[in-house]
Amino acid sequence: MRFFFFTKTDWTEPPRLRHQMARLLANAGHEVIFFQRPYYLWQRLGKDFSGEQHIKLFRYRQLLHHKLRINTVLHRFNALFEKNQILSLMLEHCIDRNDVIVNFNYDYFYLKDIFRNNRLITIINDDFWSNALGGYKRPLKWALIKTLQSSDVVLTVSLTLKNELSQFCSVELFYPWSNIRYKSPDLVSTKSTILFWGYINYRININFISNLAKCLVDFSSNFKILFVGPNQDRSLISKITCHENVRVYPSEDLENIDLSDVFLGLIPYRSGVRDVDVITFPNKVLPLLSRGLPIAITGMPNFLSAPFVFRLDQGRDSDIATLQFINKNFAQLQTSIRAFVDANDSDMRLKQFFSYL
Repeated sequence: MRFFFFTKTDWTEPPRLRHQMARLLANAGHEVIFFQRPYYLWQRLGKDFSGEQHIKLFRYRQLLHHKLRINTVLHRFNALFEKNQILSLMLEHCIDRNDVIVNFNYDYFYLKDIFRNNRLITIINDDFWSNALGGYKRPLKWALIKTLQSSDVVLTVSLTLKNELSQFCSVELFYPWSNIRYKSPDLVSTKSTILFWGYINYRININFISNLAKCLVDFSSNFKILFVGPNQDRSLISKITCHENVRVYPSEDLENIDLSDVFLGLIPYRSGVRDVDVITFPNKVLPLLSRGLPIAITGMPNFLSAPFVFRLDQGRDSDIATLQFINKNFAQLQTSIRAFVDANDSDMRLKQFFSYL
């Protein structure tokens, strides 16, 4: 089969659900036409290559950034322009009624006008409209509702988003998946490292990390905290590296990190941040679980509930007791971790996706 992906993302960006989905389909032998982030009139369109079999990259132009479309007239005007751009590209692809359209944009309400005879699946994995400039949420919400109601299937990765979007259409949960099989960690050696693997940015609860680092010293614990990921906030880094039991390293693939001393994957996010509060199941969870690491979190009130997920920032004594419990019961936690990874592998998610076609 052939799938047309519409995104506001470049292929070279750090992998997100749209990249994972494209690779999932391509690895199964399907062709993916991946439309990247639209350029503006003054930007030069060039040929991009994914470097991967069955995935072809294309790009078209837009008139206005989606946050600058502050009324429905501007939305319609831009839609008319983009429709013509897409239609001209479709001439070289000879669209077939069996082709499937996969949309990752909240404001592409015009796609069904172009692909009237094709299955249209919209995947919403962010609360884009909440970041409207100057409070102009109404036109963005208008575009969102029209996009949802023109889609044949709507999927989302967040229970919070599912509940919000369900007032406009039927919505299904579609979580990320593990691309690798569960690998049992070393269950013999004593472990003392807590790992954060991901972007080091505004989402991090810096006060919690500082308090935890001090708490570990006060309780004479040998536990230490390791951050590995792109550094997007130098001031934040300086605040956490002042603690001797906290280390920060540049971004690295998980398979290249020595996990022999790691007993826990930590996601220490802030509370009260809109794009954090809606998180149910972030992409980094399954890679960590597939290495046998239980998960500890802060913030994210709608996070997945599971036997291997633990909540911190509950007070000094409680946090230390939780960390000691995880460390002591690391081997026993592997049963539930493995069962979850096996139930959320790429084969299962591909089967789920095809059930919507």
